[in-house]
Amino acid sequence: MQHNFNVAHDKLAPAVQQVKHDSAHLTDLFDIGELQRIQDAFAVVTGVASVITDVSGNPITKPSNFCELCNIIRSTKQGAANCKKSDSVIGKAYPADSKFEPCLSGGLWDGGASIYVDKKHIANWLVGQVLSEEQTEGQIIAYAKEIGADLHEVRRAFTEVTRMPLKKFTDICHFLELFANQLSNLATENVQKEREIQRRLRAEKLQAALYHISETASAARNLDELYQSVHVIINDLIPAKNFYIAIEDEENDMLHFPYRVDEFDGNPGSRKLVNGLVEYLLKTGQPLLITPQLRLELEKSGAAQTIGTRAIDWLGVPLKTANNKVFGIMAVYSYVERVTYTQEHQDMLSFVSNQVAMAIERKQAEEKLRYIGTHDTLTDLYNRAFFEETLTCCGTDAHKPLTILMCDIDGLKLVNDTFGHAAGDQLLLSTAQLLRLAIRKGDIAARIGGDEFAIIMPRAGERAAKFIVKRIRTAVERHNQENSGIPISISLGYANGKDTTTSPQSLLKEADNQMYREKLHHSQSVRSAIVQTVMKMLEERDFATEEHADRLQYLIDKIARSMQFAESRIADLQLLARFHDIGKVGIPDHILLKPGPLTNDEKKIMHRHCEVGYRIAQSAVDLMPSAEWILKHHEWYDGSGYPLGLAGEAIPIECRILAVADAYDAMTSNRPYRKAVSHEAAIAELKRCAGTQFDPRIVETFIAVL
Repeated sequence: MQHNFNVAHDKLAPAVQQVKHDSAHLTDLFDIGELQRIQDAFAVVTGVASVITDVSGNPITKPSNFCELCNIIRSTKQGAANCKKSDSVIGKAYPADSKFEPCLSGGLWDGGASIYVDKKHIANWLVGQVLSEEQTEGQIIAYAKEIGADLHEVRRAFTEVTRMPLKKFTDICHFLELFANQLSNLATENVQKEREIQRRLRAEKLQAALYHISETASAARNLDELYQSVHVIINDLIPAKNFYIAIEDEENDMLHFPYRVDEFDGNPGSRKLVNGLVEYLLKTGQPLLITPQLRLELEKSGAAQTIGTRAIDWLGVPLKTANNKVFGIMAVYSYVERVTYTQEHQDMLSFVSNQVAMAIERKQAEEKLRYIGTHDTLTDLYNRAFFEETLTCCGTDAHKPLTILMCDIDGLKLVNDTFGHAAGDQLLLSTAQLLRLAIRKGDIAARIGGDEFAIIMPRAGERAAKFIVKRIRTAVERHNQENSGIPISISLGYANGKDTTTSPQSLLKEADNQMYREKLHHSQSVRSAIVQTVMKMLEERDFATEEHADRLQYLIDKIARSMQFAESRIADLQLLARFHDIGKVGIPDHILLKPGPLTNDEKKIMHRHCEVGYRIAQSAVDLMPSAEWILKHHEWYDGSGYPLGLAGEAIPIECRILAVADAYDAMTSNRPYRKAVSHEAAIAELKRCAGTQFDPRIVETFIAVL
């Protein structure tokens, strides 16, 4: 028996296959052809019938040495059913021993042993079709009548059935047990080795994926190339025919899909954040494996809805920053039942997600730096460095005819001085947007100076240049009609390379000269328009009303005539009365219209309106004679005023006259921070402040003529 076991063991070893995955099927674990040969040899050596079945009694190998009697019995419907049931019973899991008993179908002795892999019952090795010395023909004939078998054939076949003592058959069954156990051990050992091999291969594959992602982050020229490479790498790890990367834009409540490959839906680009699977994963921050059943549960509960074509399986993992904040997701999904995802797939995708997230962040930072290096930070147009680099490359025939267009915002300095740099920045932004919309695709618009813009127009002749200039002028005109704020005025000049030998630098110089010639014609009209806008804005704020100006002009006129001023001087004083507070257009409303006392910091801001007004007046020919008076109209007679601290006769008499008249009108008119006082109270206050705030002589004159 031991010799037979050793021989069988030697024959068994080649039958054990390399396991491709953890399987519960004998056909995946063994070479069935080799097992068939071992089974046939075993039947010849022992003289018993033999077959290997699955746990339900279905044959895996072809029967060896089956007797004719059993074939006759199995040929009947009832006999076949009884045989299968018997094989199933004999083949029940018996981990510690073999099983042998009379067949349920004909009474012949059968035996069996279980085959296991990792303690899992996967098959049975059955032997038998043996007559013991006690069994008689009468028992078989009776059974044959019961199942409807041919009695003549049964009697003939009975004489050919193998007979042996029950003790010998029992020994064969014990041998089979040892043989099946050895088979189980070899298979289990092989499975465990294969698992270790697969684990190592998987680890090596994951490490290789991490390396390739890191390498790609350095080699990719932009994010698009990075996303494509990541897709290829992921597809080497798990099925990823359908794949996307989604980035959350919290500020704009949007979801962006910078990369998506979908065999049905394509790439939507961007969409509003809703309650899709992506949003669900963004909220949880955990890997998510969606099966059809889980999808239905999420949809039924309202936790997440399907957007687009419904995938069968969907697997997504979060993409996190270095400080563990989720900024996007990476997902794979399948539209076919044969491609499903498992926990192992989820683990693998999660493992590489951190490296992918770092690669994306790195490339985003690189692209941001590259963008900053080539773009103006305020307007988002190209900057001067990029413009000059591009201009140098435009001397080739591929760019000819070449047109250079120069633009300059008229009055930007005046806007900055009057309204502050925030208003000037908004003017620059509005102008940049107008240019961006007016130029052709392929043209290069750049901000090359504080108020200067330039446009490179490759393959643009005279006609194309005039068309773009007209579009820009029309856009400016429309903007000014639709917006009541500071008007945009642009001086334009262009040069076209009619002579193909003209260098781009020469065209730039010519366009610049053309632009400055136009700017000289625009200069004064633009300043006047800005001054008018300032006055309109003051009136809209209800601080420089027509009524106040009229009253102040009336009071100043009476004082000036009493002091025998010339008519021209009176006219200048009346202009001062109307525009002295023009600088207050640059004071924020919360300070200008504050109902209570100003803080020290607020007073400093308020005091600047004299200087702002001075700069505005210097920009307009009509106001230029009043510029100095606007600067000094808040000086006090005793020298405690602002902004220069002048005193006495050093303060222009026009300013001293205005101070008295303006104070009286202010006291007798309602203001945001107080009610008007009576005429008598106002006169008393003027007398009290004579010699400190006001010129005493002018106070006396004012009271006399009022």
